[in-house]
Amino acid sequence: MVNYKDVLGRPIYSIQEGRRCGRICDVVIDFQAHRILGVIAEGSWDNPSKVIALESISTFGKDSVMIQSDTQVEAPSENNTLAQAISNRINWNNLRVIKDSGEQMGSLTNLMFDDKSGEISNYEISGGIFKKLMGGTASLPKDGVIAVGVDCMVVNHQAEIEIKETEGTRKIVVGTIDELKVDLEKASTAAVEKIKGV
Repeated sequence: MVNYKDVLGRPIYSIQEGRRCGRICDVVIDFQAHRILGVIAEGSWDNPSKVIALESISTFGKDSVMIQSDTQVEAPSENNTLAQAISNRINWNNLRVIKDSGEQMGSLTNLMFDDKSGEISNYEISGGIFKKLMGGTASLPKDGVIAVGVDCMVVNHQAEIEIKETEGTRKIVVGTIDELKVDLEKASTAAVEKIKGV
């Protein structure tokens, strides 16, 4: 699995010519299919000038991304699939994440994808209730996502997530977070009452 944040800014080299072909400025995403379609090699997510289709990438290496030939670097207009995805792009970094029951969970800050198929396996959510309750981030499987739009990501309130804390990882159902909040509030109130009584 490839971590989006880890590959951002990584240089791209061609194997046949030994040439630097740019760096990963961003990825091109199809949120309906939960897939990475390619990478932006030059420019930015809102103004890409060079792109590389995922199938043209030989490997996402530890230090560099490798393609077979520099001829695989294209202008966005030369690849209909990428051009269409770019025209429908969503500024997803820090996109609000809301449960279908109406409660805000935090913000979308990262994603993990398969380097061959491009399939997104997990979305990372930070801040919001995860910061307040657990002091960590949440990893949400793509199956828990109902929709990704320009204003928010909507997730199923019954989706199972992994909470990543400093001590380790634990799984929890999104719906039980409400119960945790109530327990935390009760414990806080009881502690305050006890202090007042001393």
